[in-house]
Amino acid sequence: MMTTMSDITRCPFSEENTKLLSQISPIGWSVGLNVAVLAVEVYYVSFPAGWVDRYSRLKLMIVDPVLHHIAFSNGVARWSELKISAINAPAKLVMKEAAKFGLNYGFAIAQNNPVGGSKCFLTAAREDREFTDAELKTCSSILANEIDFFNGSRNQGLTSAEIAVLKLAAEGQAHAEIAEHLDISKEAVKKRLERAREKLDAKNAVHACILAQKQGLI
Repeated sequence: MMTTMSDITRCPFSEENTKLLSQISPIGWSVGLNVAVLAVEVYYVSFPAGWVDRYSRLKLMIVDPVLHHIAFSNGVARWSELKISAINAPAKLVMKEAAKFGLNYGFAIAQNNPVGGSKCFLTAAREDREFTDAELKTCSSILANEIDFFNGSRNQGLTSAEIAVLKLAAEGQAHAEIAEHLDISKEAVKKRLERAREKLDAKNAVHACILAQKQGLI
């Protein structure tokens, strides 16, 4: 469930999404954006303090099946759907300990950030029942939207779609080639390049590509 990293005290999600997640997952949830092997760019947890402390003291991260799913898979999985071998006592211990704090049912969503490819995740729990398919779909959308907002806020306001077009343009691809590569129209390519140019305060598309490269955006 990943509760041992240095937490940030303020939730990185919008107030609306934070409220919605709290309604869907009353016991708590955690999110990580741009997770690397030994670091994470943004991490927040709202699980019960007692569980966070126990998870850390027992070093349960090492054998956490939820973390295993996040690290090695993409997509959504309920905790009850995770493949935990009957002989994998340490993994079963994690779930048993979590249940002591009311974390009886949960899910994990793992997605790659379209900008840079780093792993992002959202995992949540509740005490009374399994999460519905509709709730899992909502939470997947929340994570995807917040990843895009996060990218925009740290990337001069550029969206992942605009960055993708800039990257291909910087490689020398023509509008038609970019359109074919991204499966969009040439008009959409032109619009994304123009929006990127405006956000970067560039003179033209070529200048926008140069600025984006200098700033490490592509």
